[in-house]
Amino acid sequence: MGRQSAWRDVGTLTDIAQQPDADQFELATIGPGFGESIVLHVGNGRWLVVDSCLGANGRAAALQYLDGMGVDPSISVDLVVATHWDIDHTRGLSQVVGACSGAAFCCSSVLRHRELLAMISARTDHPETMTPRLQVLHDVFQTLGSRNVRPTFASANRTLLSTDDCEVWSLSPSDATYGDFLQSLESLSTDNPRRATKIVSNHVSVVLWIRVSEVVVLLGADLPTELWSEVVDDPVRPSDRASAFKVAHHGSIDAYNADVWDAMITARPVAVVSPFRNGRIKLPTLDGARRILQHATAAYATTRRPGDRAHSRYDLVNEVVDEQGVNIRRDGVDALDVVRLRKDIRVGGDWSIELFGNACHLRDYVKLADE
Repeated sequence: MGRQSAWRDVGTLTDIAQQPDADQFELATIGPGFGESIVLHVGNGRWLVVDSCLGANGRAAALQYLDGMGVDPSISVDLVVATHWDIDHTRGLSQVVGACSGAAFCCSSVLRHRELLAMISARTDHPETMTPRLQVLHDVFQTLGSRNVRPTFASANRTLLSTDDCEVWSLSPSDATYGDFLQSLESLSTDNPRRATKIVSNHVSVVLWIRVSEVVVLLGADLPTELWSEVVDDPVRPSDRASAFKVAHHGSIDAYNADVWDAMITARPVAVVSPFRNGRIKLPTLDGARRILQHATAAYATTRRPGDRAHSRYDLVNEVVDEQGVNIRRDGVDALDVVRLRKDIRVGGDWSIELFGNACHLRDYVKLADE
C-alpha cells in the first residue's frame, strides 16, 4: 500500500457556519489581505482566539466567525492571545477582549513593565500622541483592568493553558530578546510615541505550540529568521512535531528558517499563510511562496493577490444576481476569507481542509501572480 496522505482537500463546498464536532480540532486562519486572526477549537465546545483583524463590516473577524456558527464567545472562549502589537494583528482586538469576557488574556512578556503601561495610559490626556496600535493596547488593558483581570505574559517555553487534553505553550520571546528589550526601555519617552514601536516589534512576538491529544500545530506569529534559531535550538521546548503550521510573517523570506521545517514540522504538513498587502509591500513574494511549497505540497493562502483574475465561489452567484438586476453584498460570516483545518482529536487520521471566500491553494496564488 502507498503511504497514506496526511491531509485531504475537501474544497469550498462546505458550510462555513457548520460547527466542528465536539471531538474535532479546528484551526481557522482568517486573512483578508491586511490583518490576521486565528480561531481554534480545542474540543468540547472550547475555543481560543489568536490576534485580530476586521471583517468586511468593521467587526472583529473572529467574533464574526464565531457568531456565524452560533458560538457565544463570552462563555466558550478560554484564551485570547495577542502575539504582538502590529496593527495588522490587533485591529478589533479590544472588541475580542470585550466579548470574550470569560477568557484569560496573554501577550508578550515585554508588557510586564508598569512604567511602560503607565506611559501609554498617560497619553490618553494627549490623544494626538496616541498611535492606532497604542490605542488598541490601551483599550485592551483598560478593559482587563475594569474586570480586575491580570494578563498572562508569554515567554519562551511557558505553559499558557493546560487541561486534560490541551496544552498551549509560548515558545518566544527568549530571555535574550527580553533582555534586549529591557535595555531599549531607556530610549522610550513620553513626548515621542514613535519611540514606543519597539514594544510591537516582530522580535518580541509570541510563537505558539498547541497540542490537543495527538494533534499538534505551530503558529509562527511574525518571528524573524534569526530568532527562530533560538526556538529550534532550545532544549526545553516541546519536542512533538506539528502537522499544521501557520507560516510566520505572512510568508516573508525574512521569517523563513529551514531548520523550523526540519526540526519542528512533520514530513507531510499542512501550511497556511495569510498574505499581506500594504502599498508596494505584498507578502508572500513569489520566491517566498515557492519556498513554502518546497516544504508543504498542501499549502494554502487565505486570500489572493490584488489584481488576480481568479474569482471566489461567491462571484458566480453574484454574476447571476447581477443579470437579474439585484445587488447582493457579502456580509456576515460569508464575507470572511478563511482557510479552515479540522482533524479528529481521538482517532487522528487526515486533516480536512476547507477554503472560504477568496482562500486558495498556494500553487494558484503563485500561478496567478506569474500570469
